[in-house]
Amino acid sequence: MSILLSAIAIFSIFQLGVLAQFYLIKRGKYFEFSLPALFALGLGAITTLFYLAGLLEFYFSQASVAITISIFSLPFFLDARLKNITKKNIKNYINGFKKSPKLFLLLFSIFLAILIMFAFSKTVWGYDAYERWLAKARTFWVDGGITKENAKIYGPSDDHNLWPFTASWIYYINGSSNEIWVRLVPLIAFLLIVFEFKKHTTNKSWNIKSYSWLSILIFTPFLWQTVAQENYSGNADILVSLFFLLSTGAIIKREFLLAVVFLGLASFTKNDAFPALLGYLLLLPIAARNLVGKSELKLVFTVALSFLLANLSLKYYYNLDSRYLNQDFSQIISQKPFLKYNKYSLHAFREQFRQTYIWGLGWWVIFIFLVKRATIIFKNKSLLFAIALIGIQFMGYITIYYISKEDQAHQITTSISRVLLQIYPATLLIIYYANGNYKNETRTS
Repeated sequence: MSILLSAIAIFSIFQLGVLAQFYLIKRGKYFEFSLPALFALGLGAITTLFYLAGLLEFYFSQASVAITISIFSLPFFLDARLKNITKKNIKNYINGFKKSPKLFLLLFSIFLAILIMFAFSKTVWGYDAYERWLAKARTFWVDGGITKENAKIYGPSDDHNLWPFTASWIYYINGSSNEIWVRLVPLIAFLLIVFEFKKHTTNKSWNIKSYSWLSILIFTPFLWQTVAQENYSGNADILVSLFFLLSTGAIIKREFLLAVVFLGLASFTKNDAFPALLGYLLLLPIAARNLVGKSELKLVFTVALSFLLANLSLKYYYNLDSRYLNQDFSQIISQKPFLKYNKYSLHAFREQFRQTYIWGLGWWVIFIFLVKRATIIFKNKSLLFAIALIGIQFMGYITIYYISKEDQAHQITTSISRVLLQIYPATLLIIYYANGNYKNETRTS
């Protein structure tokens, strides 16, 4: 019964995503389904529901969540246009799978079956997952949502709660805090990262070149191990990775509104993603000045600023002091030689990039083609904007390692693979387009 209820919970996330896309972003216009985008928007909708309920002091229960899902199902029956769009997109997806090479589907199905077997053979036990993210999720489930009291029980409390809210949503529908089936979320996130990457690399045709780039991503050890290994599968990093990939793809396609929505959702998942959102806000007027109209640019800028202010306002409302900003920076500078500590961090990243048993050929391919195709990136505003955000995000990691109260070496050792996972698929996608594959998607400025 739990697996059926969990499947309903996953389905409800996609359902909320369709409604958000149709009514808020496309505003009633026809659109083609992108399962990764719909899932991401659905996660955002759940996060919004939890925060609104917390502000209104409304408490969730299994019954209220079931009623909420039922209410949000009504538009699919009452709105003829939405119903027709949904039917047409489902038909298109089925036809798309039928056209995919049978050998690829067979091999990927075998790989997926093995991955599922490993993923659901053990429960989550990683410290961050169990003592932080899922502990929060169970607290929100027991208490009926987030409150000023339970928001800061588990440290570090200043991170946002998109992932705990999602896990709580599944707990409500299940009627229990089942930590086995909640692992469906990272599994789905992995599949959707693959689907999103596939959409870009095999949009026009299936050939050996497309297979090569897609295979580099799929068989990256740490990407699928994040789903399969119980010490990583309860973490939020793979969700941030999905959001960054979606945002990067949207920037390359010049869908700047969607791009900022996904960046905003990433920042509502972990503080790690905050530099990219801030960078987007600062660079947007320059990077997109000649790519979109003034009215759209104003809308995108307003949405980006709204995400930023909402992020900070919620921290203030719940009294979530920043573990990084609330400290004496003069003391940090005096005790930590700036060049020495940052040089150590850069060396740590250099060594991490080289580890093929963690990243396969991924980072090697990225840096080789980054050097070879640097001119192409600089000539294309969309690619340059996307890679600049990755650079800002990377500098954010370096900064955190420097100002952190924790021992630098220990924090790098325990987190460096996870933070690189956040930007890895997005960076690989940028390099794919820089390698001469952007012409059909964008025009060089």
